[in-house]
Amino acid sequence: MDQKFFVTVVAPDRAALGRLASYELDLLHQTSAVTQLRTTRMGSRAAEASAPSKPSEEVQQISIDGLLTMEQVARLVGDGYEVVVREPASKRARATQTMDLQEWLKAVLEK
Repeated sequence: MDQKFFVTVVAPDRAALGRLASYELDLLHQTSAVTQLRTTRMGSRAAEASAPSKPSEEVQQISIDGLLTMEQVARLVGDGYEVVVREPASKRARATQTMDLQEWLKAVLEK
């Protein structure tokens, strides 16, 4: 089994975010977000000195987190997505014991 990594996938637009479904990836849908970013236009120093400053422009960044292999990351990058690899999945602890809500409440209230 290939090693998986926690990643953030940045889509170029909303349609591209929707197309991610066709890849059948392990994406964390509750993490999808649209973030407003402020950017400034930069020109040559001579042009900046002689012209009034240009206002910053707002750009949307559309992203979603997931758990992907490097092969999947490479495919997305090749198809125009930006992918930020955060950390190997093995670095995050997994639950080794589970209990239902009633058991948990009883355990917590007895302390």
